[in-house]
Amino acid sequence: MIDHELVGSLKGASVESFQQICSTYYERMFLFFWRRTQNREESKRLINKLFSSIWVNRASLEFGASLETFMYRHANEMAFQHLSTNPDIQLPPPDDSNDFSYHLNFHLNSLPENHKVTFILARYERLPFNEIAEVMRIPQETVESYLASSVKYLMDKTKALFGDESIHER
Repeated sequence: MIDHELVGSLKGASVESFQQICSTYYERMFLFFWRRTQNREESKRLINKLFSSIWVNRASLEFGASLETFMYRHANEMAFQHLSTNPDIQLPPPDDSNDFSYHLNFHLNSLPENHKVTFILARYERLPFNEIAEVMRIPQETVESYLASSVKYLMDKTKALFGDESIHER
């Protein structure tokens, strides 16, 4: 089923449509939450809350042009709310290991929230800039600016640890 048919069926209380949405988006949403929280149990709890909210509010939800954009927008809002009410959630400081992905994630989490989300949606989720702008409700030019400054910051931090190798070589 294509998005608008799936959403129409979901609004009509189709369990099959809901299950299809869950199976299509579960892994992507889980990874999105995990990248934001760095905690498996919190990610599972947030994804269950996301899908429960969709089912309970299915008749009144406005999905817009893209179901994928809708999913990321609501996941982003839930993650932001969770992180703002749980400010103690942080990665432990990096050790002296040479684990590039650990250091990258550590420094990613030190970015301002909007920069971090932009980087995650662009680099990990591979959303186009116009969809990221819609998810975050900001202009596309701001998305581009956030991403450029995030990449520069992360490259500077990883160069300090790993020499002149860039993020793109890892």
